[in-house]
Amino acid sequence: MSTPIPTLVPVTPLTTSGRYLVLICAFLGWLCAGMHMSITQLVGQPAAIDLLARSGQLELSRYRTLIKAVPRNVGADAPAGMSSEDWAQFKQWKALVARWFAWYQCAFLFGAASGGLFFGRLGDSIGRAKAMAASILTYSLMAAAAYFSTSPEQLLVYWFLACTGVGGMWPNGVALVSEAWSGMSRPMVAGVIGTSANLGIFLFSTLATKVKITPDDWRWVMLAGASPAVLGSFSLVMVPESPRWLATRNSDAGN
Repeated sequence: MSTPIPTLVPVTPLTTSGRYLVLICAFLGWLCAGMHMSITQLVGQPAAIDLLARSGQLELSRYRTLIKAVPRNVGADAPAGMSSEDWAQFKQWKALVARWFAWYQCAFLFGAASGGLFFGRLGDSIGRAKAMAASILTYSLMAAAAYFSTSPEQLLVYWFLACTGVGGMWPNGVALVSEAWSGMSRPMVAGVIGTSANLGIFLFSTLATKVKITPDDWRWVMLAGASPAVLGSFSLVMVPESPRWLATRNSDAGN
């Protein structure tokens, strides 16, 4: 029985338009990842308050009343005019909200780290461009899923999965651009792509000053986080693959 001959993919240099398409999509992909970094900070507390109230762990109207009654520089003792019962309840709810906010920060950090490993290996396996597109689609679609969260636990899971896409965007975006623009040093590529995340953080934080994020109205942020799905779909179809990765794959297939 004859051994099947591996299929080799023709490798041609990228056109100028193809190289710029790679650069633009990678820049925008990491910019949108920066939006998600900002979302983690801006939405965690309002979402926790809302979802704790929905799951019966916090009474929203009473919590708001207690917050207004507590001065910013309050010490360990109850403020004047507040009963010890209200003070104890306030501290309990405040600690609960802070705990879930911390969990959402952890979901971002561990999700991004896990995504960097998973999607980085995926990029070596199926190609930089496809893995980059998959990363964008992951953080977009999981943000869309987070819109429908009805409990703090659901949001934690969805946001962890969304942030795997954030982590996966970095290694594939940098690798794809550095291989498409071989004359540019890798530190320069990392600097260019890294700048876009800061721009995304700035733009979304500026938007949040215009459109308030509250326990009653935080889900619009998840819809904004889902909007890069258009970019991910476009990248999946239109962004050319790295010629260097294709050449490496052909070399491995021929051995």
